[in-house]
Amino acid sequence: KEYKILIIEDDEEIRIFLESQMGEHFTVFTAPDGDSGLSVATSEEPDLIICDVMMPGTDGFEVTRRLKNDFNTSHIPVVMLTAHSSIEHQMEGIKAGADAYIRKPFSPKYLILRVVKLIALMERPQQKFSREPDVVQVTIATTDKDREFIGWRQQIIEERIRDSDISVCALPGAVNLGRTNFY
Repeated sequence: KEYKILIIEDDEEIRIFLESQMGEHFTVFTAPDGDSGLSVATSEEPDLIICDVMMPGTDGFEVTRRLKNDFNTSHIPVVMLTAHSSIEHQMEGIKAGADAYIRKPFSPKYLILRVVKLIALMERPQQKFSREPDVVQVTIATTDKDREFIGWRQQIIEERIRDSDISVCALPGAVNLGRTNFY
């Protein structure tokens, strides 16, 4: 339950089913469409997002693109769910930035396992960085957004190195992030 999952799904029955299945293992937030899903992603800072592809208004591809292009949400893994099984749709999902693409109907056990593995994969660099503070930046900066973040972090530290009151708690605010996103 320590991990937060956001489910963006326009079909109420599927959304309720997913919420009940995922709720046994995670803290779950839901949204009935892409626009409200983007809003919840920003306010709740989930650890992972499960998003339907075909939704009225902002579809799952666009939701994923927006999430991955926003510095505050670009690190959040996205699992896309869809009834479309063509390789073209799968490729479009991956190009949009999805970390996994699962076809409906799906096994809830498979989805839960996939979510657990994606969260574990996401935590590996954090664990490595916390054990080895002098780790080479290339190891943890795998995207332009990562490099931008590390640059901001380094700049803030260098600017405030002589400030004896500086603490780790002050750093998230200095780069306009919440504590969870900063971590």
